[in-house]
Amino acid sequence: MAIRSGEGQLNAVIGPNASGEGRERAPGRLSVVDHPAADPAPDHGADGASRRAGAGAGAGAGAGAWADAASNGTGLIRSTFDWCFRSRTTGQITIAQFPNVPLWIFLATVVLRQVVSQGTSAYSTVAWFGALALGWWALDELIRGVNPWRRLLGLVGCVFALLDVAALLH
Repeated sequence: MAIRSGEGQLNAVIGPNASGEGRERAPGRLSVVDHPAADPAPDHGADGASRRAGAGAGAGAGAGAWADAASNGTGLIRSTFDWCFRSRTTGQITIAQFPNVPLWIFLATVVLRQVVSQGTSAYSTVAWFGALALGWWALDELIRGVNPWRRLLGLVGCVFALLDVAALLH
């Protein structure tokens, strides 16, 4: 059974029903979800074969959709993809977005580094602005990213910004 609570009452619990379709309950209602993590320990027959979640004869009703998805891998791939790329605010798939101000500044400094002579104070200033803009963008994504993919991009951006600052300090 899966229960999520928040603000003093039960919230919607979503999961597949026996036919594999999504099931949603209104706030304040309790719902039982057919989910592998919610299943009890496997039942083993006299021959030692598992009788759980579609694992051969005797599989429980409602577990077939999960077992079918797990056996061909599409359910796991789809749920992993959704978890990683689906926006927590809009529900849309978000892999890349139009650049925001700090990313535009960083991209401008990348172009300017190609134009300005290396070893000059102008180059150093452009490089510092670039590192700071990248760090600004990366921290923003790390903290406020709409999905785990965006947060991972923010983490990678933080690493590159720190490496850039370390190179500038030497």
